Amino acid sequence: MSNRFGFTSGDDDQDDNRDNNGDSRDDNNSGDGSSDNQGSNPFGGMPGFMSWSSDGGFQSGNLGDFLQQFGAMFNPAGGGDNPPTGFGMFNQPSDSGDATGDDKRIDPSMVIKVGVEEIGSERRPSDAEQTAVREAARLSDLWLDGVTDIPAAGGPVQAWNASTWLKNTAETWVRFLNPIVENRDNLHSTGVPDEAKQLLTPIMGAMSHFQMLQISNQLGGDLGELATQVLTGSDFGMPVAPVGTIAVLPSNVNAAVRSLDIPQEEALLYITAREAARQRLFKHASWLQDSIIGAVEEYALGLEMDTSEMDEAIRDMQAGEFDPQQLLEQISNSNFEPRIYSRNEKSAELLETQLALVEGWVELVTHDALINRIPSAAKMEEAWDRRFASGGSADTVLDEVIGVTIKTPKVAAAVDLWRRVGDAVGQERRDSLWNHQDFLPRAEHLDNSAAFIDELLTDDFDPIAEITKLEESGNFGKGHDDHDAGDGGDGSGSGDDSPEDK
Repeated sequence: MSNRFGFTSGDDDQDDNRDNNGDSRDDNNSGDGSSDNQGSNPFGGMPGFMSWSSDGGFQSGNLGDFLQQFGAMFNPAGGGDNPPTGFGMFNQPSDSGDATGDDKRIDPSMVIKVGVEEIGSERRPSDAEQTAVREAARLSDLWLDGVTDIPAAGGPVQAWNASTWLKNTAETWVRFLNPIVENRDNLHSTGVPDEAKQLLTPIMGAMSHFQMLQISNQLGGDLGELATQVLTGSDFGMPVAPVGTIAVLPSNVNAAVRSLDIPQEEALLYITAREAARQRLFKHASWLQDSIIGAVEEYALGLEMDTSEMDEAIRDMQAGEFDPQQLLEQISNSNFEPRIYSRNEKSAELLETQLALVEGWVELVTHDALINRIPSAAKMEEAWDRRFASGGSADTVLDEVIGVTIKTPKVAAAVDLWRRVGDAVGQERRDSLWNHQDFLPRAEHLDNSAAFIDELLTDDFDPIAEITKLEESGNFGKGHDDHDAGDGGDGSGSGDDSPEDK
């Protein structure tokens, strides 16, 4: 994972205009996750089918011969009294190829252990830093009270280091990744020929266990690296920290703003104000965390695998045209790895839209609260735009950490939409739209805010009456359109529990 989450100086050649940021990736990187470049995709590659001769070389042949040889590696009863060294762990009897429930879930404790090792030695926040964060949060909430009707979160205010961030967010990251991993197993079995499935059944449980270890290890390493770069508990608008907790990482903030001509205390105040605004939103809109995670779950349910490269190689093997050297070249060039994508485009669109609406609202109220109160507010906004344009955004994190590819959220468009909504219907009604996800703007409104405002102006909007209507229709909490994505539950995830300050 590259270090893209800090600030760059104003002299850097960055595109500060984010109005077209939805197209900032290449054209193939669409919301359906169909990019050929899978980044830190947790699925990994499928094994190449080749047979190994006794003299240590590759040997072509038909698929049946290969499968018999492959099966003999794991079946000592059919392959002699001395199975190949290294495969004894697979020789235990098994009634089913399914792993246990635990083997199909990521282990948060292992993720944390690996992540802490990745972070390495670090100091705890000093008493002075704790005091500075608390004072910044106090001022932020005081000023935010004047620009939003959503109340302060009222939770703990804490200075964290990287390890504390990791320990307090790992379980939520696991919630994001688990549905991806669970659906990965179905993809792999889909991509394997029926003959191979029968022979692989005795080892599938062990394979699943080792895959979980590998994925936990990879997630821990990625989160450990990310922990050294994030600035706050729910940076990028990702609701991963305990809801209601305003957490800031002073060491990371100081490192990120070092190159800026901005006093550190003002930079800390700006960054804390953004996190305070996020936590107001996550606390008030208690359905929001589950909805964002639900969109990832829907994305995972639509995962499919393009195995055309593998299918072609198998056909060549069956026809006796198999070239082992060519296969090695394909593997080395990553052409043989199946391409994974999601057919649930609506879930990706919902995820992009909700993340944009969150950060757009946060940016607007932070601007309104600070622009006339701290001298460097405008400079910090410019620096934040450069951070976003250089990859410091939720889509980058989702791609590199859990392998979900979405378009860059249109935050600038969301800021403009929220500003126009406030001007048209007032602050109170603007913020009441967060009472339920069905009240929020849809994806098309980010490009056409006037249409959404017209809907508000022509509708006698009563939030309580609307919620009652949704409950009576049985659609309460199911989201936009055909209710394709997100479970819209009203659970608040980690809720009011205060994280241990470690």
